[in-house]
Amino acid sequence: MKIKYFLAISFTIITFASCLRDDASIYLSSINFNEDHKILSINYNSNPDTAIHQIIYKSGVRKKGYGLLLNVDQSVNSDELKKLTYQFQLQDINAVHSFDINSGETPNHNVIVALEQARFIWIFSNNMYNLSGNECQPVIQAVKQATNSGAILVIDEKYREKLSECLELH
Repeated sequence: MKIKYFLAISFTIITFASCLRDDASIYLSSINFNEDHKILSINYNSNPDTAIHQIIYKSGVRKKGYGLLLNVDQSVNSDELKKLTYQFQLQDINAVHSFDINSGETPNHNVIVALEQARFIWIFSNNMYNLSGNECQPVIQAVKQATNSGAILVIDEKYREKLSECLELH
């Protein structure tokens, strides 16, 4: 009889303790975030779930706002963008929008307005060097204004240094 009570109490304590675990600490333990430029560098391909959770926790999108997926020069196909949007929906983040932009053009009015209130901006570009030239200054300026308003910039970790340089130049 004592063993049954002991097992029941032990099970209850273990169950309760697991509910108190802070998931944010798990996902944020390996986060790579540049406070100066508000750049979150992720490695989505190696660990998609962790990357999605890092974006959610660091951006605060669960509390307010929405996320943007900026597809520069059609670097990612639309099916991949839909898949990413679905990954956020699985985490109850339903307001994630995607836009196709060209590196050499000024973003249209819809993109500029969307950038103003975004909580995170995930940039997809096959060639981040395209974003460093003067022809891309309107895109960089719009992104900088968004980060000054509280958004974070999400990029693949292999482009972190190049984008940091680009943001300092413009």
